[in-house]
Amino acid sequence: MLETLRTSLASVFGDNRRRIIFLLIVQGVIFTGLWFVEVNYGFRGKDQIGLFRYGNDTHSYLDPIENLLDYGVYGTDPTKPFAFRMPGMLLPYGSFYVLFGREIAVHAYAIISVLMLIIGSSLVSGNLYRLYGLGPPLVFLSGFILYPQIYSYAFYGMPETLSAGLILILVYLFSEDEFRSKRLVLAGAIIAQLILLKPIFIVVTPVLGLYIFFRNYKTDQIILRALRSMFLLALIPVIVMGVWNVRNYATFNNVILLTTTLDMHGADNAFRSWCRITGQEYQAFNGKDARAWFVDPANNKYNRTFAESNPFPDFIFTDYYNLDSLRSIRADWYRLASMEDSEERTRLDQQIEQRFRKFSNSFRSENTFHFVVTSRLVHLKNFLFIKDSFSPFAQQGIQWTLVRGIYFLQYYYVLVLFLIGLFLAIISWHKLDAMIKLSILMTLFYILGHLIMGRIENRYIIPMLPLLCIIMSQIFIGFDLAKSRQPPVIS
Repeated sequence: MLETLRTSLASVFGDNRRRIIFLLIVQGVIFTGLWFVEVNYGFRGKDQIGLFRYGNDTHSYLDPIENLLDYGVYGTDPTKPFAFRMPGMLLPYGSFYVLFGREIAVHAYAIISVLMLIIGSSLVSGNLYRLYGLGPPLVFLSGFILYPQIYSYAFYGMPETLSAGLILILVYLFSEDEFRSKRLVLAGAIIAQLILLKPIFIVVTPVLGLYIFFRNYKTDQIILRALRSMFLLALIPVIVMGVWNVRNYATFNNVILLTTTLDMHGADNAFRSWCRITGQEYQAFNGKDARAWFVDPANNKYNRTFAESNPFPDFIFTDYYNLDSLRSIRADWYRLASMEDSEERTRLDQQIEQRFRKFSNSFRSENTFHFVVTSRLVHLKNFLFIKDSFSPFAQQGIQWTLVRGIYFLQYYYVLVLFLIGLFLAIISWHKLDAMIKLSILMTLFYILGHLIMGRIENRYIIPMLPLLCIIMSQIFIGFDLAKSRQPPVIS
């Protein structure tokens, strides 16, 4: 029976058409099942249109596209342009919005997102099968096909699911032995779209450029071919970024390369910046982080016992500020929350912002080692080793506890096997296939970018989750369980 199953799966993965139909059915069933369950029983959705629910950040992604197409102004307010989000939803959402209106567009975006994921997983799993046999593609698919979070963001209008699918397609395009012009231009278009969806992806572009260069550059005679390949790859991203920057300069009379996310003002943004610099969390998902300690007593995250404690590690304090300083600024923040809009409130907000900025500057200058090393390691721990399932179900009862446990365990299934696969890959680096090498480099640079900026919300790992699953497949390869031919050596 097992041999029959193995033979059947081999026939599926060995045939492009059968593989795409198989994944379309499997992932389609999972996607629609999760959509039904989360929309009907989850708490993430705010507003609803048909079967589509708006998540917490959805309006900030979709509303600017609608305002741009309806009023010619890119911003959440049709009278105030902004650069907080890049226009990554213009093509996958805006094109349907123009043709069919909002209701069809939001549903079309959800379906397009998961279709990109299915196409990407089919291409990559087919590659893994051709190189290594049946084991690695099954390990790869087991990781993200069964992980609910990767699908959920599609029907909440977020960019994570679409980004994950595009990244898989990109890795597939880069894994081929020859880089044809059309393939490079297509890869460049995908890179541009990824940067528009997730600006953090800019940190991965040097890896891709150098990868293309060294895969082409074999002798002095063909250095021009390597440079030509890099030019074709960069062509569309440079044009798209150029248009975005011209728009920003013309609109704001200021240079804004990507977004204004890291250059925002106000007390709350200064607090977030202080958290990023010192290694603290500010999402309050588990109710025991810096946000929960600073939160106003009227907030449902407030816990008096926790608020009266000292949850901060000693290394974050300097000669300039201590725990009493944090209690003082917290008291001012409480007062700010209770004030009506006025000049006095604006002044207090600016004072709190300035104090947090000074706290951050003193930490960077006095505790340089902790800023460069310790706080980044804390961010790494909090980024990867989550304490919450992040499922959308808060109901009581054993069935919901079980569901939350499944979300939690499936994430750690991916993470643990990824770490094992990464270790095995590193110790056998010279034997690795190009696709696995590229997946490792992209993943490490992506994670490093988040650590440097201190942006560690767990959903930010979702776009790279399929690459973690590619690296997971190294478990099968690393233990020499694959029966097919050896992969080509890429030095």
